[in-house]
Amino acid sequence: VAHDMSNYAQSLEWSLACADDDLEALDCARDAARHMSELARELRDASRPRTAGPASVHTCVESAIKLSRGAFFGHELQIALPPTAPLVHADSGHLVQILVNLIHNAADAMPQRGVIRVWAKESGGRMVVGVDDSGPGVPEAQREAIFDPFMTTKGSKGTGLGLTMCRRYALEFGGELKVDAAPTGGARFTVTLLPVDAQDQAVSPHH
Repeated sequence: VAHDMSNYAQSLEWSLACADDDLEALDCARDAARHMSELARELRDASRPRTAGPASVHTCVESAIKLSRGAFFGHELQIALPPTAPLVHADSGHLVQILVNLIHNAADAMPQRGVIRVWAKESGGRMVVGVDDSGPGVPEAQREAIFDPFMTTKGSKGTGLGLTMCRRYALEFGGELKVDAAPTGGARFTVTLLPVDAQDQAVSPHH
């Protein structure tokens, strides 16, 4: 919770700094404050079961991009989303947290100007949401280890908990989180999610 709260606090701070000249930054600040409140509520309700889905991939990606505006500063942002996408089994707040973490990690991996690409597609009957960067990438030998608790490549700047929690959330949805090499030359993190079928949507309209 503290790790993710820090990401949202950075977004809130950056948005408020831009608010005088950018009215959209006020919307971003409100979103960041709302997600901080949700994290606090999550800590309070940690012992209660959470219901996953249905969640909109488009809505979650758009929210994560808005909350990560400060992370994109100095980098080129590319977005590739399908015109439509099925709803997926996921807690919307947790899916946004995953994407915000992945976007911030992509930015941190590139001290110089680079490319961050956020994309989604249907593959094999599932929805895949990805974040690519043009940084140094993750060596193949470390691709599983980076999901271990307290394993970080950021030195004193990292906690080694962000990716651990991201993978845990993905598993809770019945999905998975993986890292591979990206076509941009850096790392590609993908979240694979199960679509919600028509029957699930019919019986779960209020989630």
